Amino acid sequence: MHKMAKSSFKQQFSRALYEHLRFGQSKHLHKKKLSGNENDNGFMESNPLVFSDSYKKSLQAFINQAAPWLQIYSGKRLVVQLTAEHWSAYIETKVLICSSETIGLYYSHINKLAEMCNSLYKSNVKWTKGFKKPKSLKTPFGELLRTQQMSQEDFDIIMAHATRPGTWSRAPIGWELSRLFGFRVHELEKLCVKNCHLSEPGLFGYGYIDIVGKGKRYRKIHVMTQDIRDYVEGIITGLSSDDRIVNLCKKQINEHLRRAEIATGLAEKYNNTGIHSIRKLFAQTFFDWCQSELGYTEEQSYCLLNSQLGHSLRRGPELTRIYVKSIDKKLKEDPKAYNQFKRKKSSMKQSGK
Repeated sequence: MHKMAKSSFKQQFSRALYEHLRFGQSKHLHKKKLSGNENDNGFMESNPLVFSDSYKKSLQAFINQAAPWLQIYSGKRLVVQLTAEHWSAYIETKVLICSSETIGLYYSHINKLAEMCNSLYKSNVKWTKGFKKPKSLKTPFGELLRTQQMSQEDFDIIMAHATRPGTWSRAPIGWELSRLFGFRVHELEKLCVKNCHLSEPGLFGYGYIDIVGKGKRYRKIHVMTQDIRDYVEGIITGLSSDDRIVNLCKKQINEHLRRAEIATGLAEKYNNTGIHSIRKLFAQTFFDWCQSELGYTEEQSYCLLNSQLGHSLRRGPELTRIYVKSIDKKLKEDPKAYNQFKRKKSSMKQSGK
């Protein structure tokens, strides 16, 4: 316990996680008879073991973001000294930026970490006892904050204000790049001239931009039209290869956007969404363009969209409908269409398309 007290919360949680990895083993072989925590078959409903690498990565990502916050907030030295109230306070910080589904996943992760810590550290924590899962808060217009899509009309209003005579900032360049290519804000922060390959053909003949995005995944984002290519050429003219294009940190990019929203009366409508709402505007625009200009089917369109956004085809249909509101509207109105949508996504994953 003394050695445990010298390590950080992140180290304590990570040790509990890695002590319970059982890759390649059968989950069913590890089920144990245990009175008091049984299902109808007489087996444990859950255990502290982890059998897949994907679940391990999900738990580790949760640990990385939650542990530092909990350590500062609780003032404790040991993770086993945490209570349900500490975890509840942490989850409350997520209701503005996470969907109810994500909050439910976090609740599951808290349960799993409790089982791991009880097993490794011989404790008896019950972090979810009496814990009420909060739901994601919605905007005044009824949308989940994390899923809100900025309209083209509102984007034009914000851009007109931020680029009016007598004002100057490179932040609007970042907003426009997100609208044209679907960049995340942290991708805009590190985007350099050398990432722009406009002399290469790309998928549409106008070049491409490469970036290492979320999860350290490399992707090519293809330039759609000559006008967009001309815009990129214009903003990098006079810059060196290693120069950052926006040259602002992600916090500054979002802060400039927030000030523009306040000045134009759009702050309430886009409360706490930032660049992500513009990224979703790109998603809808690109999805429509694939069908109107390229003649793609819906399935081909959101396959290419996922590639442009840096999403895996393994992600379920719920992710696509978050980004493409026309699909969301269609599936809400027609349950049969939603079932067909799920089956098509499943068949694409199996075929590797």
